Amino acid sequence: MDYSRELNISPQVINTMRQSNEPWGIKDKNSCWIFGNQACKDFQNFHSSFDYEGRYDNELPWDGAEFAKEYVIHDQSVIRNKLRVCSLETYIFWKEQNL
Repeated sequence: MDYSRELNISPQVINTMRQSNEPWGIKDKNSCWIFGNQACKDFQNFHSSFDYEGRYDNELPWDGAEFAKEYVIHDQSVIRNKLRVCSLETYIFWKEQNL
């Protein structure tokens, strides 16, 4: 199912994220992934065919999944305050295994 259409997310927004070299993702109000661009997949060292749609953070195949509860708390803070909330995360990222 294409949640981006169901949730009425602009195709222009999705296209802009898709073309970006920066990691971008979209989650719904329940912290369920709707979209992650190729840079996001590269960042988490996922195969290009990986599909985020319909998955929760604890279902993603990477070491950061163990912090899913903290991600949900972060997501809810953003929703509640209607402001961006920055976070600092330290994991092994990219194919080069950068910390």
